[in-house]
Amino acid sequence: MSGSNAAPVAESRIRTLDLVLAFVVAVLIVRVYLMTIYPGLFGMGDAAKFSFVGKVLGTPHSPGYPLYVMVSHLFSYVPWGTLAFRMNALSALLGAVAVFFLYFGARTLGARPAVAASVALACGLGRAFWGEALYAKGYTLAAALVCGGILLLLRWSQTGRRSHFHGAIAIFSIAIGNHLIVISLVPALVLHALMTSARTALAPRTLLLTAMLITAGVSQYSLIVIRTWQQAPYLEAQASSLTELVDVVTARRYAEQIGAFSAGDVVRSRIPAVASLVRRELTPVGLALVVLGLMVLARRRARDAVLCLGGALGVMALTANMSANEDEGFLLSAFLLLWLLAAVGLEAIWSWQWPGTDGSRTTRPRRLMPALALLVAVFVPAAQVVGNYDANDHHRRTFEMQYFDALFAMLPDKAVLVRDRYPTNMMVTYKLLGEEAARGRDIVVASPVPDEVRALRRQGYRVFVFDEGRLELARFGYEATPVTLYGRPFPLHLEQIRDDVIVVVAATPAAAAGLMSNPGGWARIGVPESYAFRKPGAPYGVIGVSGAGQPALEANGIRDINLVVPGGGQIGQTTVRAPQEIRLHADEGTAAIWIDGQERARTRAGAVVALVSPNGQVEILALEPGQDFRVPIEMAFLPLFEITSAGECMSIGNQGWQDVSTVAADGPLILRIDNYRPHLARTVLYVVGDRPSMPSLVHISGTGVATLAARSFRVGLAADDTVLDRWLSEDGLAAMDSGAAGSYVTRVETTVDDGGDHNAVLINLDMKPTRAWIQARVDLDNPRRATVCAASSVP
Repeated sequence: MSGSNAAPVAESRIRTLDLVLAFVVAVLIVRVYLMTIYPGLFGMGDAAKFSFVGKVLGTPHSPGYPLYVMVSHLFSYVPWGTLAFRMNALSALLGAVAVFFLYFGARTLGARPAVAASVALACGLGRAFWGEALYAKGYTLAAALVCGGILLLLRWSQTGRRSHFHGAIAIFSIAIGNHLIVISLVPALVLHALMTSARTALAPRTLLLTAMLITAGVSQYSLIVIRTWQQAPYLEAQASSLTELVDVVTARRYAEQIGAFSAGDVVRSRIPAVASLVRRELTPVGLALVVLGLMVLARRRARDAVLCLGGALGVMALTANMSANEDEGFLLSAFLLLWLLAAVGLEAIWSWQWPGTDGSRTTRPRRLMPALALLVAVFVPAAQVVGNYDANDHHRRTFEMQYFDALFAMLPDKAVLVRDRYPTNMMVTYKLLGEEAARGRDIVVASPVPDEVRALRRQGYRVFVFDEGRLELARFGYEATPVTLYGRPFPLHLEQIRDDVIVVVAATPAAAAGLMSNPGGWARIGVPESYAFRKPGAPYGVIGVSGAGQPALEANGIRDINLVVPGGGQIGQTTVRAPQEIRLHADEGTAAIWIDGQERARTRAGAVVALVSPNGQVEILALEPGQDFRVPIEMAFLPLFEITSAGECMSIGNQGWQDVSTVAADGPLILRIDNYRPHLARTVLYVVGDRPSMPSLVHISGTGVATLAARSFRVGLAADDTVLDRWLSEDGLAAMDSGAAGSYVTRVETTVDDGGDHNAVLINLDMKPTRAWIQARVDLDNPRRATVCAASSVP
């Protein structure tokens, strides 16, 4: 067995066929991506943020991604679906560009067109590569730039043309402005350049040009300074000076994520984790081809083997010592380089030559090896499709789109949305900045800070919170009621129901008339538009199958209707059988559905729907005339609430002594400390009552352990009066009215270092004070650094 004797494909021999075939491969990849792409907004990681940040020329987190911001800004003008869909599609198109370059990289390494097409398809259909190409982020842009640069270096290695070398330097310099993962390729790039032509690589002209191009690449980050000065609508990474810009570009904010693991952890867990991703991405067959290709390329042109393997190992090494949970995105460039080696391995099998009878090599390979290579060339991308399609098929993920469309359609003219979890906040910001969904209304975003929310309510805003915000404000005595959102009208919703789902509808006459106003969607469950609701003013019922294409079981009576399909019975004229008994009833005042003998839904005014999956799972929908028969959105995934009453709160940070008698009237208090940096905050509370306070402290949330010390004094008792006066003098509260003789004054002191995060505690006074004063000393003269609120109950 020996390596391939096929000569590398000269640039002059890259024919029109290659351009056509590479284009066809890229188009096929794009087609698959668009069939499985996230159709719009969704809540995963940074996807929502990278959907709008380009449109507003904002700055995402460090290092700021200026190249992606500018490219996505230009693409935001393409009139194609929603902004979120366009940004998802941009990632898909850039992934196809990377595959396009990979085809020519394989051809340059000597692979025939069929082999180059095979590995390009296999790479584009890999689990991670495919997945990262379906939503907005800069990973496929990085992959396209890396593959383009590698292609030019391989051409330079073959032709010796300086224009190829300089072009590669330019591309890698541009890539600096997108993602710093390109830095992990530098050792392999330098070694390849020296092995190819040290004279060219080290020439003063080349070094000067390289310095100029790198400077130009780094200058892309000036966009962060410019947009900071211009106060762009979204500024997560900000820099108004060179020092601040260096901090952003070097991602100092995430410094703890780089080199985050000990050597032992890298060996024990991180290297196996990265190796597992590589093995899954390339499949065992692909990895075998990589090993064979490396052996062949190392013998034929070692410098190119160093470039491919060294570059891949550099990316993998950096990924193994990163804790950013972005392994798959980081590894895209490594996957491309490894598939180039796989192309060499597959070509070696195809070009295998057997010994002749005289010991020499035959001039033509026998048919066995080309047939085997062709089988592998077809099998690998086909296996990728079969193995990865379901995992990457997100084209039905419309929940977030419907949810936030319905949310912003529901919001009144003056509304507040309280910040919550990061993905939720980014989706809200996308709607406000990316789609300008406020549409002239006064919709603001606020933090879950009690006095801020209270002030907004006093200004006439209605305040809406998600679950975490509700829980946070509830600790400060705020009350909220659940809100239900409504999506599309039911006939339109029918278009989104998965195939083979049994759809059961029971409607009163009034509801049937309302549903009849839009009969077009009913054909999907076997109710032709011309036959739907044939008796206006009568109740209606139907049991059909989504996407079956055959007539459903219908009833449209004058007074009442009843439909029954026994378990295992045929649904209408379809071939689908009911997994369990289905029964419905509708008359002038009632509509109801039973599944397997159990009543699952009933209404007196509208319509009820049951969606029965092939495995028997049931989803119930209630359609109300007052909501125009729009489908209620499942709120369990992202609950929404409206604040109905606000707790009594005061901001007390470094404000001196404050009278909080009203706030403390019921006894329990919530104290929240929110320092800017690590700082030991100290709070002193005096309460007056008819009995001593026996305070206890309960941790609610945040960082740090709060301490509590209390002492009570009886007014009129000489010994206690003397000690109390001394404490009041030391605390600077000499003017306090301690009440009549026989009253009790309790001094409560708390301390906590919140580490620059926050700390919230409940202080249960075990009594109802008649008077109360408080003072909080925090790190900055900002009242909001300490807040005290009434708490109606102990959490």
